[in-house]
Amino acid sequence: MLLVVHHAPLRPSSRRDWPTHGLLDGRKLLTLAGNGGAVALCHGHIHARYRLPGPGRLSLFCAGSSTQAGMEGYWVLDVDREGIRSAESVRLQIPC
Repeated sequence: MLLVVHHAPLRPSSRRDWPTHGLLDGRKLLTLAGNGGAVALCHGHIHARYRLPGPGRLSLFCAGSSTQAGMEGYWVLDVDREGIRSAESVRLQIPC
């Protein structure tokens, strides 16, 4: 199962985001997602692509930016019933 939200439960440092910028209950969301069987929690809002381990089999994936010049990119996830088979961070090469 994949879960998608806009705001980041955690910053790349594994710390909670600022109260005016991120989720106030991000750790609770991670616990619920992990206990509920999710293997990936995908989010945006922070302009850096990163992956963090979560509870159980859960991993967090920040999509990063698809529009900020020089930071364009995305994740390609291969997921099956067993979990995440592979995760590839792709950086777009946009011609100037």
